[in-house]
Amino acid sequence: MNLARKHREIANQGHDFQWKLANTITDDYDYIFFEDLNLKGMQRLWGRRIGDLGFYSFVQKVKYYGELKGKHIWFIDGFYPSSKTCSGCGFVFKELGLREGW
Repeated sequence: MNLARKHREIANQGHDFQWKLANTITDDYDYIFFEDLNLKGMQRLWGRRIGDLGFYSFVQKVKYYGELKGKHIWFIDGFYPSSKTCSGCGFVFKELGLREGW
């Protein structure tokens, strides 16, 4: 088997996995949230591996299935303090450190 054929086979396996995962997520959840990630900043830290994961194509697949099935999909800003926000009342803890818990 030549090298180009092997690369194409691996790429097709990745796309197939993304389609199946997107289908499962949209079947199981009515509300889907994505955080707007700084992929350029992550690429400096992790290198080319971030680009190989195909975040954008996966999000597009989830959006496609979500629109077909009538699901609600939102994108959250990467700087939104979601880990500091109370899920019950919505209060934002401004001085919550990494070692502090609920």
